[in-house]
Amino acid sequence: MTESELEILRIKVSIVALRVAVYGLYVGMANSSPTAAKAIREKFAAVRKEYDKIALSGVGPEMSDTVAAEYREALDELLTFIESGIRY
Repeated sequence: MTESELEILRIKVSIVALRVAVYGLYVGMANSSPTAAKAIREKFAAVRKEYDKIALSGVGPEMSDTVAAEYREALDELLTFIESGIRY
């Protein structure tokens, strides 16, 4: 395994660990009460709307739309994953 491959693996493992932590935190908070669940769902809806149009600094115009679409897809996937654990 090359150093580059090892670094990519480290980044992927870190992302998975963060995803699990974020999931646990939000699901724990949301499942504490129906009011909390409603507030979190409303916040996620606002986040989806806010990041529907995004411009990324440091990314050339030829790649900006592609990178922004990937970002929105990853964000929506994470929020949907978290919402799947909310029971209220």
